[in-house]
Amino acid sequence: MGPLSDLAHGWIHLPEGWTDVWHGALHDADSGAYLEYTIGPAARRRALALARPTDETEKREVGSWSVRVRSGQNARERYEALYADGLRAGPELAERMRRLLPGAEARVLLVTFGTDILFEAALYDQEQERRCRDLLLVAPRFLTEGDVVPPDMLDLSPQQYEAVQPGASITAVLAAFGAPKLVRREGRAAFVLEYTVRAPGTWGSAYLTFGQDQRLGRKLLNP
Repeated sequence: MGPLSDLAHGWIHLPEGWTDVWHGALHDADSGAYLEYTIGPAARRRALALARPTDETEKREVGSWSVRVRSGQNARERYEALYADGLRAGPELAERMRRLLPGAEARVLLVTFGTDILFEAALYDQEQERRCRDLLLVAPRFLTEGDVVPPDMLDLSPQQYEAVQPGASITAVLAAFGAPKLVRREGRAAFVLEYTVRAPGTWGSAYLTFGQDQRLGRKLLNP
């Protein structure tokens, strides 16, 4: 079972390159909501790591799915605990981990379908929460196993990196470059794609930051 299909207006699918689990995100241009998903055995472990006993919890049936919805405060503290090992690592990795953290004011929303499909969001306002709940809890349609094709994860050449310019749409970048190595939130409404840029004898990481309008705002290459 793969990610959602038939997305509502404003939403775009941001797949990561295939590893041992299916992971990626969905971003909403209308509200700025950023919704991550994990599909596979790791989903249950991640949900348990992020949940707290004080969360508001509800169980419901959505189509043929048994769904558990949890929501609560202190999203930043939960992700700090989840990424604790990375935050204690060397300065470069710790800085990357800090960029994954939501703001202190954000609430967390965890929606689990069965046991192996988790959607999670750090939400900054009621509109972001409404958009996520509408997407997940009003007749969601998943890709079936036969539809799922692991996205290509390609290294970029220096020339490809130089060619992409601010203002490029996320759909154009994904079509040209394939799935990134990593997708992550940044701030309230932005998100970042990380690609590997490789040339003979050298390589680096490219970070492409997109705003709420899903257009490239800035790019950075770390050799």
